[in-house]
Amino acid sequence: MDETVQQAYARVRERVWDADEGDDDDDALARLTPLERALYVTRELEEELADGGWYLVFANEDDYLLPYAIEAYDLLGMPDYAAHFRDVMASYGDESSEDESDRLDRAYAALSGAEAARVRAIATGKGA
Repeated sequence: MDETVQQAYARVRERVWDADEGDDDDDALARLTPLERALYVTRELEEELADGGWYLVFANEDDYLLPYAIEAYDLLGMPDYAAHFRDVMASYGDESSEDESDRLDRAYAALSGAEAARVRAIATGKGA
C-alpha cells in the first residue's frame, strides 16, 4: 500500500465520517471533490472485497457505493474496473447464487493497477 495514498485516504475518510451525520452517506460524499470521492470509494470497496468478496459488500449494504465506484474508476482511467462494477450492478442481487458470487470474485481478483492509478491521480491532483 502506497504511503501517500494511505495518508490521503485517511484524511478523506475522517472528513466523510465527520460529515456523515445521521447516516446520510450521499451527503457526505457530495461534499468531496471528485478525486477525494474516488479515493475514498475505491479504497472502501477494495478493503471490503479483500475481506470477504462481493458477498460481504452486499451483506454489509455497501453496494450503495457501486455507482460512485464506477464514476471513480472512470475518473482514474480504469475502464476494466468500471466495467466490472457495472457487471456487478447488473448481475448481483438477493438471489445471486454462490456460483455467481464466485464468478464475480474471480473477475475482480484478476484486475490490477488500482493503487498505481490512485498514486498518479494524487500526484497530478486529478484523475487519469
